[in-house]
Amino acid sequence: MRSYEQFPEDGEGALKPHHYPDYIRFSTLFIFASLLLGIYFSKDSITAIQAFHRAEKYYDAGNLEAAKRNYVETLHYAPQSQDAKIGMAIACFATKDTADDEHGLNCLDDLYFSDNEWERIQRVLPEKFKKYFTKDSNP
Repeated sequence: MRSYEQFPEDGEGALKPHHYPDYIRFSTLFIFASLLLGIYFSKDSITAIQAFHRAEKYYDAGNLEAAKRNYVETLHYAPQSQDAKIGMAIACFATKDTADDEHGLNCLDDLYFSDNEWERIQRVLPEKFKKYFTKDSNP
């Protein structure tokens, strides 16, 4: 091995810099940008998940107004969430306030339910609304 003193002053023995091809640099930039965008947009998903879990806890504790507020927050960040729509409808029907019934029914518009979801809904669904629902074997 040569000592430091043995290398010439002009850097003749040094390694030449390596230049990566453009497609490698653009791919790296794309991956990095995707990572940053994923982190940026995941905050809404995390907020929606947290609000949904709070709503479920409030509903289980019997605090229906707080549950509804948290379902509204969940639907703000995740407007297509079927679980949040069903939870909101169940909370609205459970209040026994007829003003909330219409809102609960609107939450269920155009949704298909599993048997378990339908059982949960039927427990609190007012009798006057049951005629609006049919069993469909091909969702």
